[in-house]
Amino acid sequence: MEDSTILHDFMIEAEEIIEEAEIGLLEMDKGSDFQDNYNAVFRAFHSLKGAAGMFGLDALQSHMHKLESLFEEKKNDGTIEKEQIDYFLNGIDAAKQILSGEEIAFRHVSNFEDLKKDPTEPIQEEVLVAKKEELAEKKEKKERGFIYIVDDESEIVALINDMLSDAGYVTKTFTKAQDLLNSLDGEYPDLILSDISMPEMDGEELLDKVREIDQDLPLIFISGFITKEIMLRSLNSGAQGFIEKPINENKVLNICNILISRKRAMKLLNRSIDFIMYQFSDLDSFLEQKGKDRLRISLRDELQTILEMRKQLKDIR
Repeated sequence: MEDSTILHDFMIEAEEIIEEAEIGLLEMDKGSDFQDNYNAVFRAFHSLKGAAGMFGLDALQSHMHKLESLFEEKKNDGTIEKEQIDYFLNGIDAAKQILSGEEIAFRHVSNFEDLKKDPTEPIQEEVLVAKKEELAEKKEKKERGFIYIVDDESEIVALINDMLSDAGYVTKTFTKAQDLLNSLDGEYPDLILSDISMPEMDGEELLDKVREIDQDLPLIFISGFITKEIMLRSLNSGAQGFIEKPINENKVLNICNILISRKRAMKLLNRSIDFIMYQFSDLDSFLEQKGKDRLRISLRDELQTILEMRKQLKDIR
């Protein structure tokens, strides 16, 4: 219903949906509240299944449908066994493989009795510990805010890093723009602070390359001297702010807070729209069966309007 960029956005969002499912299962493994975590895992399974169906990812849709159907049997139990958690965690790893275009060797079961007769391969304790640590780190970044800092002057990097770390942000620092780009492969910061004048690759070139990876990732330039020409060119390329040296701590913290809050608000809006889209195919089929063609057309038109408005908002940004 929208151009191909929505598929790219989904691939990023799918990783977050999968992480939510993993976190919920690992919380169950720790003995945390069953119902809250059950709801989080089921919601993630259902969303991923719906999205896969919308994008014609048949293998992923079928896989998630089988996981969801079996997981739903635990709804009223109030508990889940270790071997069952291992089964669903292995199933999530298989979903990641499908998203990466890999073949999977995952063995589906239709009920938990079959799983008892032929249990899935247990997850080794060291693997489980590493997975928990990785997800805990990702959860902290999401909660506190995750910022990249790049400047060829290590003193400036250290100064800004101390400011942001003291304010509660999680940071990652670089002295070369290319190293930052390499790190963006599979990692999603909330914001980038970048010097403009750097050797090998300057800030403007970095901005262009970041935009090729993520159109919505905010980037702020840091410089001791910002001309009107550089400012206009950078704003047209998608820069969202400027900080002049010497660096004012309050200004840094204020602009970081504003841009991260704005990005997260947009992300919540996008997730809400995407959730509606992911469920639309099921609703559309139901309405078709009931002969509600007029309502189907009306809902489809409304959804198309929402998607067009979102695209316009992205273009403005």
